[in-house]
Order: sequence, then C-alpha cells, then structure tokens
Amino acid sequence: MRAAHRRFERLAPELVAVDVEGRRAWLTRAAATDLAGAPAGSAPAERVRLVPDFDPYVIGALPHVERLLPGPFKSRVSRTAGWISPALLVDGALAGTWRHERRGPDLRIQLAPFLPLPAHMRAAAEAQAEALEAWLGLRPEVRWEAEAPSPQ
Repeated sequence: MRAAHRRFERLAPELVAVDVEGRRAWLTRAAATDLAGAPAGSAPAERVRLVPDFDPYVIGALPHVERLLPGPFKSRVSRTAGWISPALLVDGALAGTWRHERRGPDLRIQLAPFLPLPAHMRAAAEAQAEALEAWLGLRPEVRWEAEAPSPQ
C-alpha cells in the first residue's frame, strides 16, 4: 500500500476528483476535459476485450460488481476457492467469461456471454480471440455458448 500511495501522490497533479454515483473517483485532467466536452447522454465508444484469469482489473472490480456485472453472475467470474475466471469485458463491464483449450495446432476459444450481445460486439470479441490465437501462432476456432440464463 505504501508504494501505491507514493505513486498516487506523484500522479496527483495530473488528477482531478470526480463523483461517480456518490463515490469519489479520480480521472486525469485530460479525461475529465474530454468527458466535459461530450454531448449530454452520449455513450462511450464500445470496447470489447478478453482478459485472462486473475486479471487485475477484474479482481479490482469485484467490490463494485453491482455496477459492472449484469444480474446475479458474480459466481461465474469469482468462483469457488478464489478462482477468477477469464472475462469478456464490454465497455469495462463484465459481460461474460471465456475459456480456451489447445488441440494440436488449434486453439479453441469458447465465449460465454451473460446476456445477448449485438452482432458488432460479438464480432469484436471474435476479433480479440483471433488476435490471441494469431499471437500464439495457432489456428483459430472460436465458438459461442448460448447466452446464459440468469442463475436461479
């Protein structure tokens, strides 16, 4: 914690405090200026990412899961015995999980969204999976699980 506090203090001149739904948060001055200039009601650009298991963003998001995870899906991300699943993120929100399996020269990536995703978000997730496969030098095989129903 001491090292984190020192880093925060070094960045302090570049930061501005903001209120996010009653909680204090921090933005860079540049980001705050960009947000202030955005048209009212405009949505941020959609970003889709596949992050690995135990990703620091996901671990840090779990205390705020009610804002970043639709419905009662926390148990699919933060599983038994402290396991943190690889996650599908859309605009920073936890939108699903994913897993992979290597089979010879193939890498099968199985995407499991929590809720239905529009076609352009599905395509962006597939592009993320294919980029991972290309980076590893494996042939891509991307599959989708049906959107998961809400847990009972």
